[in-house]
Amino acid sequence: HGIQFSKDDKVMYITDLGLDRVYSYHFDAKAPSITPCEPAYVSTHAGAGPRRIQMSPDGKFLYVDHETDSEVGVYAIDGCSLKEIQVTATVPEGAKAHNTTAELVISADGKFLYVGNRGHDSVSVFAIDRKTGMLTLKENIPSGGKTPRNVRIDPTGNWFFAANEGGGNVTEFKVDHATGHLTPT
Repeated sequence: HGIQFSKDDKVMYITDLGLDRVYSYHFDAKAPSITPCEPAYVSTHAGAGPRRIQMSPDGKFLYVDHETDSEVGVYAIDGCSLKEIQVTATVPEGAKAHNTTAELVISADGKFLYVGNRGHDSVSVFAIDRKTGMLTLKENIPSGGKTPRNVRIDPTGNWFFAANEGGGNVTEFKVDHATGHLTPT
């Protein structure tokens, strides 16, 4: 469901939602060829449904949203090897609506991670500890529509957009660079 290349374009990481795995491959663009790393994959817990994948700007961590159980997995990168270091929920424990995650993005400065929640109709805002890669949930912001399927930050880093599939709208937010908070415009 998602592919992310290493900063040097020599390794590619691929999520497999159905098998609950994140695969690692050596990548050679000149050949072109891919060969499995050793180990070839890491498994998430059963039923997690790894969907989308993003790498920290420094290339040290991978962030994978778990579509079916509304979580984010954090992986430390060591060449081809991945080590899960954290799994954290994207919605509050008492959330009543059935929820699945859709997309995640990281701010260009690597300080914040945002995840769209379909069902809870919100965007999770996480602070990233850039030294350890660990996430801390700051807040859930209403997406301004129903079923936020895709989320993006504009190239300036000042504006955040949520494309709400079920609501048929795109919502614009102002990004607070100090806190990660999103304010609807």
